[in-house]
Amino acid sequence: MQKPTPLKLVQPPARETDAATALARAWYDEAALEDALATMAIVAELNLDGEALAAALLAPAARRDPARLGEIAERCGARVGELAPGV
Repeated sequence: MQKPTPLKLVQPPARETDAATALARAWYDEAALEDALATMAIVAELNLDGEALAAALLAPAARRDPARLGEIAERCGARVGELAPGV
């Protein structure tokens, strides 16, 4: 399997991305984390904000278990909770 393109942030990490990273590390195995980081890299290339990056990172978890949206919104902000299912 090919490694994803290294993530280049267009701005310093936001509070949302720090919280999202902590959740992703708790919820994903190594393969799932690599896939989520690849999705996040695509969103980063679009020059979107920290909320969009966090939502991209947590989208797979939100799709697999919609009950996690409450924790995502609580820890990362309401906007991330709204965006995550649609990424």
